Order: sequence, then C-alpha cells, then structure tokens
Amino acid sequence: MGLYDDRLPQNAQRDRRAKADGFGVDGSATDYQQLRYSYASCLLDDGVFQYQVSNSPPYPWFDEYDNKLGRAIAGPTTSQWRQGGYRRDFERGIVLVTPRGNGARAVELEQEYRRIAGTQDASVNSGQLIRVINRKRLNNRILAFRDDAQV
Repeated sequence: MGLYDDRLPQNAQRDRRAKADGFGVDGSATDYQQLRYSYASCLLDDGVFQYQVSNSPPYPWFDEYDNKLGRAIAGPTTSQWRQGGYRRDFERGIVLVTPRGNGARAVELEQEYRRIAGTQDASVNSGQLIRVINRKRLNNRILAFRDDAQV
C-alpha cells in the first residue's frame, strides 16, 4: 500500500487491481471536510477519485471538482512538506493535506493563493486571497494561483 493509506478515512479504499490508484469514499453529501481530505489525498498521488452517498448514484458534485489545477508539476508526493503537512504543486494551483494526528497549524505560503470560489461551503471556499493558511486536522485545501483562479 502507499504512503497515505493509514491516514485516509476508514471508509476510503484503494483498489490495487486498477492501473491507477482508486479512492472510493462513501459519505454524506454535506460532509465537505471529509470530501476535501479524501480528494486532496487522492490528488497527492495519481489516483482516480469517487465520492458517493450510500453506495448509489447519482454521485454528488462538489465545488472542488470545478477548480482547474492543470497537470501536476512533479510526481506523487512522497515526503512531508512543512510542519507535518503534504503538498503537491500543479500548473495552476496547489493541494495541501494535513494528515490525522498533526493538529492545527498556521503555515505561510511563498505567495498569495486564491481559495476556491464555491457555493457549498462558503466559509472555506470563499474565493479570498490568502498567504497564511490555518490548517486544522483533516481540513485540507485546494488553492489556485492568484491569476488563474477558476480558469
């Protein structure tokens, strides 16, 4: 299994039979924190992601899916970035993951990034520019470069 297997939600499964890692998560349509943690963890690795509610279609759509990050700049993340967190850079943004057991942390980024501008969880996906991010355990972010937000 991979680097993040012990840190994923208990109901996330990785399917090793597939060519790519598959992240299948069963959760609530309004559990945005679980969605962000699972989806961001999948983006750290080259996985295929599916979030479902009660194992039945239709599958919910989340604001995070509309954020166009582009291609990953480097291969999957294999080591911690800062203060116990993980990061992967993409052409038009970054993904940050704070695994379980790391607690709340304030991390300064090297430049301003824009939060996703969404409608489902406006306190997190506010579209605001940020340079310091206050990460909580399991509260992860997908951020766009300042000039490329919501391309």
